[in-house]
Amino acid sequence: MTVGELIDMLCEVPQNVEVKLALQPTYPMVGHIKNVCVQRDADGNETKVWIACSDNEDYGCPEDVWDADEICDDEDYDA
Repeated sequence: MTVGELIDMLCEVPQNVEVKLALQPTYPMVGHIKNVCVQRDADGNETKVWIACSDNEDYGCPEDVWDADEICDDEDYDA
């Protein structure tokens, strides 16, 4: 994914919406963004953006999060 693709995906989401990270679909964990860091080469050109995840906060996340563009609230899931 590129920064542009990420921006395109987020451009219509209100700025006050909470961000969570869904980690590994086979043993799903939930976390949040701890930091965003830019990696540069020797010439100062940006080569990567690293999104650093927090420690795992909880177990589980909606299965649809890996394939869907949008999911609905689930009463059984509150991470």
